[in-house]
Amino acid sequence: MEKITGKEQIYQLYLETIKNRYKYSNCYFQPDSMEEWLKADRITCYSSEQALLMLVNESDYLKLFFYADDFEWVHEIEKIKETSPDTMVIEVVTRGEPGDYDFNTMIACRAVVTYERLRSSGIPSESASQAYFYCTEKNHKELRNLMDRTFMPIGDRIPTDAELEQFLVSKSVIGIREDDQLAGFLIFEDMRKTSYVRMICVNEAFRGKGFGNELMKSYFSIHKDFKSFTLWCKADNRPALNLYMNKWNYKRENLYNYIFII
Repeated sequence: MEKITGKEQIYQLYLETIKNRYKYSNCYFQPDSMEEWLKADRITCYSSEQALLMLVNESDYLKLFFYADDFEWVHEIEKIKETSPDTMVIEVVTRGEPGDYDFNTMIACRAVVTYERLRSSGIPSESASQAYFYCTEKNHKELRNLMDRTFMPIGDRIPTDAELEQFLVSKSVIGIREDDQLAGFLIFEDMRKTSYVRMICVNEAFRGKGFGNELMKSYFSIHKDFKSFTLWCKADNRPALNLYMNKWNYKRENLYNYIFII
């Protein structure tokens, strides 16, 4: 594959590629994300007649995005890794099993984690809580420390500092305090009348005391006019899945996010 240099060349190639409607892709992002990556010098591209590969620097690893009509390009990965030896991560979202996207059958890699998407329609009856507060910039350090202690860099979509700042400014982070500590927080993203739980976390010192439920109650209490609610949960986290489905009326959508490390 040919390495593409030059921000304008990369962007024009990307725009041409998205018009072609390739059979296989994991590019779920919008063009403005590409613009941000180019501006920050975070993206490297490789191209052939059959595929376009994009490697985005996520600090701890490279996230690999692709457009292609087949998977012949996977045989070029080892050559690319000779010049970009960092860990590569591929995420794909499919209905049910990974099927054609099962990279375990194509290349030396390992499946790290699988997430399952849940959706709820309507507000649960138990959703009145005033225990929360809106986090602000002064909580930034506490939030960052708790995130970094709790979540994995790969797969858990930990917000960057810039993203976290935007969530704080838009009042999209609620928290609960106990004993003058941040007992837990929840980050959400709203689009029209659909709300998505981006991240929910309870401080390890306060787990088992109902703070997760209080956060969810608070979340629903400030979204009373919303019609639909979604979140991603680890597919093997049975206690969390049971809680979301039995207490908060979420249902399975048979939609899975598979994450592979190369």
